[in-house]
Amino acid sequence: MRNVLLLLVMSVFLGTEFLAIPTPAFQLSLYRVMVLAMIPILAYLLRQGNSPVIFNRHKYAHIIIGVFIFWLFWGAISILWAIDLISWIRGLFLLTVGILAIIAIFMGTRTMDDWQILVKGVWVMMTLLLLLGFSELLTNHYLFADVGKLDRYGTFASQPLTRMPVTIFENQNDYATMLLAYLAVNSILYTRTRHVLFKGIVILASLGTGFQIYMTDSRLSLLMLVVFFALIFVLRFKIDLRKPHIYTLIGLGVLGICALAIIQPGFLGKFDQLLIIDKTERISGDIARVNMIRLGLGFSAQTFGIGIGAGQSQYWLENFAQLPLNYVFNLHNWWLEVLVNYGIFVFIAYISAYIMSIYRLFQLRKVEDKQFLGTTNALIAFMLIFIAASLTSANNMLIEWHWVFFGLIFAYINIMEDRFILKGDKA
Repeated sequence: MRNVLLLLVMSVFLGTEFLAIPTPAFQLSLYRVMVLAMIPILAYLLRQGNSPVIFNRHKYAHIIIGVFIFWLFWGAISILWAIDLISWIRGLFLLTVGILAIIAIFMGTRTMDDWQILVKGVWVMMTLLLLLGFSELLTNHYLFADVGKLDRYGTFASQPLTRMPVTIFENQNDYATMLLAYLAVNSILYTRTRHVLFKGIVILASLGTGFQIYMTDSRLSLLMLVVFFALIFVLRFKIDLRKPHIYTLIGLGVLGICALAIIQPGFLGKFDQLLIIDKTERISGDIARVNMIRLGLGFSAQTFGIGIGAGQSQYWLENFAQLPLNYVFNLHNWWLEVLVNYGIFVFIAYISAYIMSIYRLFQLRKVEDKQFLGTTNALIAFMLIFIAASLTSANNMLIEWHWVFFGLIFAYINIMEDRFILKGDKA
C-alpha cells in the first residue's frame, strides 16, 4: 500500500498532460487513473475491517474526513439543480478525484514512517519542478506552457529578467502557490534530518524557491512567503504576543510591505481601485476579480444558499454576468468557489474542518515530542498562509496537488492523535 500511495502522490506533480487520455469533459491523466484505481483497494480495506476509518468521534481527523464525504455527497445530488450537465460532470469528477486522494492517503498512511516516505516523495517531485523552473528562466524554453500567452509583451527573449517560471501549471500564480507548499516541505525535512549536507541542500532549495516566487510576479504569494517565515519564527521560539510584541510585529509588517513596494514597483498601487464599481469594458484584472466576488455572492443569494451545483460557476459567469470580467470566467477565489458551487452548508462545514485542523495542530504542539514540533509548525504555517495564497489561482479545483497535500496533513493529524492525544494525554 505504501508504494502505491507513493506513486500516487508523486504522479500528481506530472500534470494533466503527461500520458493523458482526452475525454469530452476532462483529461484522464496518470494521477487521476491511479486515484480511481484506489477505489477497489479502499473497498477491500473497509471490508477487511482493519481500516483506520472506523469512526471515532474523539478524533478530529475522522470528523474532517466526514466533512469531505458530505461535500462529495452534496456535489453529487447537485445534479438535481445544476443547469449545465457537462460542467457538472467535470466539476463532480474533479471533486471526486480530489476527495478520493485525501481518503486514500488518510486510510493508507498508518505510521509516521509511512508518512515521512510520502513527504520525501513530494519533496523529490517539487524539487524537480523547481529545477525545471530554473531551466525555463535560463533557457526561455518551456516544455508545457504556451509562451505566446505567457510572454504578453514579447520581452522574454531579449530581457531574461522578465521571464516567469510556470513548469506544468497553467500560469505563474498556480506555480507560486505550489512553491509555498514546497517551503513547508523543506521546513519539515530540515527539522527531521541530521545530515548536514542535506540540510544545506534544503536551504539552497528554499532560497531558490523564494527567488522563483519573486520571478512569478505573484504579489500575494510573495507576501505569503514573508508571512510563512514570520510564522515559523513565532512558532519556533514560542513568542508571547503581548502588546509590545504585537506593536513590533505590526511595525515589521509595515516595513515588509514598504520593502515589497520598493522591490515590486506599483505593489501598493494595485489595490487602490478595488472598491470601485466599474461597468466599462476595459478594466484591470484586480477589478475583474472583485466583480467576480460580487457576482458569485449574487449567484449564491439567487439559489438561497444551496449552491449553483458542482462545476457550474464558469457557466454562470459566462451566461449571467452583469459586470465586465475581461472575458475570464473562473472565480479566482477558492473560498468563493466552494460557497457558490456547493452552497452555504458545505462552505460552513469546510471552514469548520479547516479551523478544526489548525486547532488540533496547535493542541498537538503542547503534548507531542520535540522531534515533531518542527513538522507541526510547518503545517500550521502553511495552512494559515494558504487561506490567502489560495486566492491567487484561477481554479483551485484543478490544482490537484493541493488535495494530496491536505491529505498528508489530515493523515499526520490522525497519526499524531493516536500517538499523543488518545492515550490519556489532554491537549
